[in-house]
Amino acid sequence: MKNKEGTFEEELIKFEKKLYVNKPQNFTASSFRNENNEFQINVDKIDPKQIIESKFNHGLQHSVVKKLKRGAIPIFKEIDMHGLKYQEAIDVLNQSVNQITERKTVCVLFIHGKGLGSANKTPIIKPLVKQFLLCHPRILAYTPAPKRLGGEGATLALIQ
Repeated sequence: MKNKEGTFEEELIKFEKKLYVNKPQNFTASSFRNENNEFQINVDKIDPKQIIESKFNHGLQHSVVKKLKRGAIPIFKEIDMHGLKYQEAIDVLNQSVNQITERKTVCVLFIHGKGLGSANKTPIIKPLVKQFLLCHPRILAYTPAPKRLGGEGATLALIQ
């Protein structure tokens, strides 16, 4: 019997290439270390249509990912960003992640709201939070919170 698709290894390579192809993104993010040697990120020009809702680093155990999605990991800190302006939200994100000095991985709940009260009903803080979490090197994973913790108006993140 002739194999139409190719070997398993060839198919796996094709799949991985499709999965990790870098798509052009319409945002700019710059990072630097401040005078206290804290990592800082500044995000400009975010396209809400290209925001990644969830991210899980390779190497995370499947059970940890499932617990994060269910909201079963104890929340170390809640950060409410309702009503903040764009630059204020960036400052709060940088400060809050840099203040976490735990030696273990912790779960943080970022409450950003759905963005329905924004001008033109276009969310501003929600895509900013997602893009910040995507860019920051200490973030192991993030996902929308389950309904009981805020649903689409909040994001759970694992911070190392």
